[in-house]
Amino acid sequence: MHETKKQADSYGDVSLRGEGHLVEIHGELVVLPEPEMQLVASLVRAQGRAVRRTVLEMKAWGIWGAAGPAALANAIQRLRAELALLGSAVRISGTPDTGFALTTSA
Repeated sequence: MHETKKQADSYGDVSLRGEGHLVEIHGELVVLPEPEMQLVASLVRAQGRAVRRTVLEMKAWGIWGAAGPAALANAIQRLRAELALLGSAVRISGTPDTGFALTTSA
């Protein structure tokens, strides 16, 4: 019998809803553009581990995505602001060189 490992669908007060197509932050359902939704989903599923820039770009914009060099930095900046605005205990740490990860402030 094969066991299937369920992907984590939450990290701190950030949860994926609707099979990963929606995100709830600090109890509030938030509508995000598709690239940002894919970034959040990738970071939540990594459960605090760093995700490389190239992986995040691929998830958000795909292999043929027309994202410019600053697209990831801008999207991460918007997500950081959204988390702070909603009073989330979750933060996005890291840089494009080291990768990005979710952290929680206890």
